[in-house]
Amino acid sequence: MNQRDLALFNLTIDSQLRDCNLVTLKVVDIYASGQLKERVSIIQSKNKRPLRFEITEGTRKSILRLMAETIMIGS
Repeated sequence: MNQRDLALFNLTIDSQLRDCNLVTLKVVDIYASGQLKERVSIIQSKNKRPLRFEITEGTRKSILRLMAETIMIGS
């Protein structure tokens, strides 16, 4: 499994978001002030309700590995 797939898989488990919500996440939603956020808020597309979830340590590590090996363009 490549780093991108692992990071997305872990983020899906942490958030329990449907794929249509997960793909709307941007780097700025999970990364600020030079570090990954521990908690993230997102508005769900189906019911328009906010959802707040914790990004676990393992997920943060996989996201940081992905960001280290790729050039993150845009946000």
